[in-house]
Amino acid sequence: MSYVISFVGTKDGQGVTSTALAVAFDIAGQGHTVLFVDADMSGTSTAVDHVLIDPAHRGMNNLVGEGAISSEMLLAQAVASRDDRLQIVPGLHQIYGSNISHLLRRLMTGQALGGLAHDFVVFDLGCAWSHVLLQNPRLEAQAVSALSARVFVVVQDAPVRLARSLDVLRAADPPKAELIVLDTRSGVMSRKVKEAIASQLPGLSITATIPWDQKRALKAEDEGRPISGIGEAVVRQAEILQRAKVVLETASRAVPQPAG
Repeated sequence: MSYVISFVGTKDGQGVTSTALAVAFDIAGQGHTVLFVDADMSGTSTAVDHVLIDPAHRGMNNLVGEGAISSEMLLAQAVASRDDRLQIVPGLHQIYGSNISHLLRRLMTGQALGGLAHDFVVFDLGCAWSHVLLQNPRLEAQAVSALSARVFVVVQDAPVRLARSLDVLRAADPPKAELIVLDTRSGVMSRKVKEAIASQLPGLSITATIPWDQKRALKAEDEGRPISGIGEAVVRQAEILQRAKVVLETASRAVPQPAG
């Protein structure tokens, strides 16, 4: 049984993929096996672009369709990363996908995640609750919550972007979500961000606040590496490994042991 973490954004270009990748690399660096699934339905950029990996014609393009997706089908689309404990399923390329609930339903029908040996599955869902063809954001949010142990919504603290994020979150009304705030103002907006979220979305909590430098993020992408320190900070502040430990240990004990 894998521990499933999903990352969602409210608008393109807010650092969702960079953050999700950094977290996946940090978890792998601490000795855990990770499958990173780029399930951003926009088809504009894939996670492998961020780390300069050749997708070798593998990825979500080959899983477009209507039928169930099994663990074997999903793993057949994975490519290796520079860390042998981390595999990446590249995202859609040059095509636009369906609603994320459709993909997740196919994964659940095929029991794709139940058949994986990885400790963690990390989903990059892009703007799953706000893309251009979306008709029912609440349905999408419910589907993501049903599949995931934890759902992290990545938002930036710039006033205009934060206002947009709050609009998206109100419409989606996710049953399960935690906020990761990317601090682009060196803490200047911290109090106002907390006040805005507390007053408009009292059911959501800020799990992590991470210093964010866009120039540094672009430099890391140009060099094909995760942003230094970002993954570590999110994993630590959100207590990802501690929270996952109980689930993983319980799953391990449930696996039948061979007769001696």
